[in-house]
Amino acid sequence: MPAHMMAVMASSDWSVIAPRFVGEIALMTVAAVLLGYAVYRALPPSANPKLFGTVVPFFALGLLSYTGSYSAATALVLFLILAVIAIGLGIS
Repeated sequence: MPAHMMAVMASSDWSVIAPRFVGEIALMTVAAVLLGYAVYRALPPSANPKLFGTVVPFFALGLLSYTGSYSAATALVLFLILAVIAIGLGIS
């Protein structure tokens, strides 16, 4: 491997795979799912609970991402991927 490539790999920030970071992502994703489910169950059918059950977790993760949480930003991306997969499978 060339020396400049080794220097780049040695100076890279590998903290993204740290257990605490992964744990924060998992906890935020689970919390977003539970928050969406709680909102969905709390609203009456006339208030469009599917919409608010989806929007509120995105808002919460987006707000945390805006304040500077890298874990929340990653969880937001994962939550978006899960939403797209759910729509693709017809779960929504």
